[in-house]
Amino acid sequence: LTGDYGGNVVLWETQNGAWNYCGPTNLAMLLSYWGWQGDKFTTGKVLKPFDYDVNVMPYEMIDYVQNKTSLGAVMRHGGTLNLLKLLIANGFPVLVEKGVYFDETATQKLAWMGHFTVLTGFNDANKQFIAQDSFVQPDLLVAYDTLEQQWRGFDFVFIVAYSQDKKDTLFNLLGDYADETNSYRIAFDRASKEIYSLTGIDQYYAWFNRGTAQENLQDFAGASESYDQAFK
Repeated sequence: LTGDYGGNVVLWETQNGAWNYCGPTNLAMLLSYWGWQGDKFTTGKVLKPFDYDVNVMPYEMIDYVQNKTSLGAVMRHGGTLNLLKLLIANGFPVLVEKGVYFDETATQKLAWMGHFTVLTGFNDANKQFIAQDSFVQPDLLVAYDTLEQQWRGFDFVFIVAYSQDKKDTLFNLLGDYADETNSYRIAFDRASKEIYSLTGIDQYYAWFNRGTAQENLQDFAGASESYDQAFK
């Protein structure tokens, strides 16, 4: 799979040309697949209303789709590689948020940052996803293991857009993730296992993700304890 599904294509854009435009660019790419007409500056006017708005949250992307387009979109936590592949194989590109290391533009020092990317294909033989990466290049190959580790830094969150005639198909594919609250429970269960099976920075993310799931499930005392444990 390469990002072309029966005539629908994800149109790659670079995020260069505007400061920290990863979010607007990747949302524009995701929507382009469904025939939406626009680019990173179209989404950016809403998602980053002033020049130094430093971050775009996934829920802001959902709000944009619901309020500014005729399309629908869902955001879920606790995703898996198999779910990503299932969605892609059935014609639904997936936007994910992950943590990556890049050379910082001004200082050239290695720095960690959050980064969105749109996944449009995969190759099980090589164990790689095909990503439309707005910072690096189109059709970037990303190893399954690498993506999973990077994705853990953001609680395995993902966004899928859809045309209204594809809503039922998408929700059937989502299965247990069709219900948003249930996705929080899935994320909690996964993080609760990973806090004992992982070490180092991955264990930190697992504790933090556990706290995020508890917060989403309105267990605020439990979330506070998990966040404290993460920072220990």
